[in-house]
Amino acid sequence: MSSLGARLVALRTTRKLSQRNLAIKTNISNATISRIENGEVMPDANTLQTLASFFNVTTDYLLTGNADNTNPIIDDSFQFALYDKTKGLSDKQRFL
Repeated sequence: MSSLGARLVALRTTRKLSQRNLAIKTNISNATISRIENGEVMPDANTLQTLASFFNVTTDYLLTGNADNTNPIIDDSFQFALYDKTKGLSDKQRFL
């Protein structure tokens, strides 16, 4: 399980949500949530932002564990950080 996956599991279980319930509430497929939690794929920018917004955390927190700010933030630097995190992944892993 990746660090991102572990953080997602922790956020989800803290809210007492199953993967299926989270999928329904976020309109992200159950399979995608499972694959993210198991570290099989890195979510695309839209999926990452959806999860961050749902849990009221920053995308930075989901990616790195940095908890300085718990409010979701969208800025251009996020896209560059996401690119750095995903540049070694195949297209299949990058795009869910």
